[in-house]
Amino acid sequence: MQNRGLLTEDDRELFSGEKDLDGEALEKAKRERRYNIRQRIEHIAQDLEILDGAGEENLLAKFHNETDAPSDVEARLERLEEEVLGDEE
Repeated sequence: MQNRGLLTEDDRELFSGEKDLDGEALEKAKRERRYNIRQRIEHIAQDLEILDGAGEENLLAKFHNETDAPSDVEARLERLEEEVLGDEE
């Protein structure tokens, strides 16, 4: 099954330091990925609205249970946000 998560496999490699890039090439790649990730986040929000309008409460509940639960998910999201958006400030 194709990964349809927030990050692509390439994104994961880049942000985890597994890509063989440095200097300006690394920063350029990260800037481009940040833009793509922000677009994906916007698409996720739109998708959730569509599911809500379609009456898919079970799917929405599953999503929120997985992503909103107080756990290491919040810490992971904060780390991701710092990594992805930290250079934008």
